[in-house]
Amino acid sequence: MEKKKIEFTIHRTMVCGSYEAEKRIYKMLVGKLGKRWLIAIQENSADNVYIEGGKSSDGFAGRTLNFTLEDGKTINLEAPWHSNADALFQDTGCDVRDKYLTQGICALKRTSQAYKPDLYEDVLHYDEKAVIGKYERVNEIAQELSNKLGKKVYYAVISASGGESYLKEPIISKE
Repeated sequence: MEKKKIEFTIHRTMVCGSYEAEKRIYKMLVGKLGKRWLIAIQENSADNVYIEGGKSSDGFAGRTLNFTLEDGKTINLEAPWHSNADALFQDTGCDVRDKYLTQGICALKRTSQAYKPDLYEDVLHYDEKAVIGKYERVNEIAQELSNKLGKKVYYAVISASGGESYLKEPIISKE
C-alpha cells in the first residue's frame, strides 16, 4: 500500500491589510480600558479583530481606516491595530477564540522541494479545506499525534495571518 504524499505550502500571495479590514462589516464593543474593538461579522470572526489606536499609534502606519458597522454607520479609526481573539476576550469578555480559519497538515516526513511546496509523506492529518477552530488547532493535533505515536510529527498550518511549519516531539508523561 502506497503511503499518502501531499504537497503543501505555507506561502501565500500578499494581501493589503487595510483593504482586508475595510471591506467587512463589524460589531463594535468598548473594552475595560475604554478602547473600541471591532469584530468582523463572519464565521471566522477571530481573523478580523481590530482595536483603535489613537494619535500616538502607528497601527497601519498611522493611517485612518473606515469601518462599516452592522447598523450601516461608518466609523473612522486613526491608526488602529489588527489584534487577536485572546486580547479581545481579556478586554471585553467577547469570546471568539475558536473562530479562526486554518488549514493544516501533519505527517511523519517533510521534504523541502526548491521553489515548490514542501512534500509531506506518511500523512497523518490533512485538512482538504480550511476549518473554523482555535488558532492552535493544527499545532495541538500534531502534538497529540506525536505523543500517541512516540515519534516526531511535522506540521504546517496556514491562516489569514500567515503560515508556519515546524515539528512536534513526543512529550513523555511523568506519571
